[in-house]
Amino acid sequence: GKDKGMYDAVFKGFEMDDGEICCWINADDKFFPWSFSIVADAVLAGHEWVTGNSAYWDDQGRLFRLGPPWRFPRWLIKAGYFHGRGLGFIQQEGTFFTRRLLNCLTAEQVNEIRAMRLAGDFSLWRHLAEHAPLKVLDTMTGAFRLHQGNMSFLNMDTYYDEVARSGGKSLPRFIKILFRGMMLNWIAWRFNQVKGR
Repeated sequence: GKDKGMYDAVFKGFEMDDGEICCWINADDKFFPWSFSIVADAVLAGHEWVTGNSAYWDDQGRLFRLGPPWRFPRWLIKAGYFHGRGLGFIQQEGTFFTRRLLNCLTAEQVNEIRAMRLAGDFSLWRHLAEHAPLKVLDTMTGAFRLHQGNMSFLNMDTYYDEVARSGGKSLPRFIKILFRGMMLNWIAWRFNQVKGR
């Protein structure tokens, strides 16, 4: 029958396929040429949920912004802090997970996600974090295309209403600044480690 929304369509796709590694991408976003091979290597190494550093295309398809190599502590994902008004987004376009991990979700959790219009990935990440940590690879695995017609940009109030109903939490501004400062210090330390090899 007709899809009830984007996430209903995504889960119908998961049900039709039997591949070991799951993901989805929106029509105007992109993977990189190396995305699938590097993700497959990570899964073979035992990681069940992986993402890369965030990346952004402009409306002409040009790569114009790269995010730092962020880390996403599992307990903070579960607690609902990773969204735009919290500690930042987990970029859906470059996030992959195993079918075994997807199958850990209860029918109630799947139905909750399927009914969402814009923030289903936020809810999915929270539920996946109950069963596995998110491994961040030291590369980009997908990129979000920024343009004026992005559904989430046009409907930010709806997006954040869904985040709140799905357990999203906000943080005081000084905590966000402190967390991001700690992450940037970690990134600088990691860069110096790699540079010194």
